[in-house]
Amino acid sequence: MNNSQATAEGLCGVRLMLKVTPGENEACARLVLTPNNSAGWRGNRVFLALIGVVTAVIAILSLAVCAFLVVFFCGAELLVLYLALRYVSRKCASQEVVLLSPYEVLIQRGMNTPEQQWSFPRLHTRILIETDMAKHPLVNVQCGDESVPIGRFLNERERQQLIANLRGLVLHYRHLYL
Repeated sequence: MNNSQATAEGLCGVRLMLKVTPGENEACARLVLTPNNSAGWRGNRVFLALIGVVTAVIAILSLAVCAFLVVFFCGAELLVLYLALRYVSRKCASQEVVLLSPYEVLIQRGMNTPEQQWSFPRLHTRILIETDMAKHPLVNVQCGDESVPIGRFLNERERQQLIANLRGLVLHYRHLYL
C-alpha cells in the first residue's frame, strides 16, 4: 500500500471493507468494495481440519463398534462442509471497483477479473441513496434509465462510510471538468 492510498476506518478503529484510492490527478478516485472475509480460506481450512479431527475420532470409534453407516455419514458431513466453505470463500473473494475519472464513472464486478462492467458519462451520472423496507441505505449509480446498485454486501455501518466517501468525492470533484 502506497502513501496515496487511504483505507476507510469506522468507529473504534475497525477496518471497513472499503478502500478509496486517489487517482493519478485531482479528478480521479478509485473505490474498492469487498465483502467481509474475516476468516479467509486459510482460517476455513483450519476450521475444517479441526472438525475433521473430531469426525475422524468419531469414525474410528464407530468402526470399533461396527457402526459402518456412521463412518459414511462422517465422510459425507466433511464433504458438505468443505463444499459450503469453498462456496462462501469464493463469494467473499468478489469485489466491486468504482472508478471516477474526469469523463466517466466505471463500475466493475468480479473475482479475479471484471465479470460485469458498466461505464457512464460522468456529467450525466447520479448517485442515488434510497432506503429499503427495513430502513437500510441502498446506494445506486444511475445514468438515464440504467441504475447499478453498489455495495450490496456491505453492512449498514460500511454503507454509511461509503455514502460519506461518495459525498466527499462528489463535493470535491463537482467543480472539475465542467
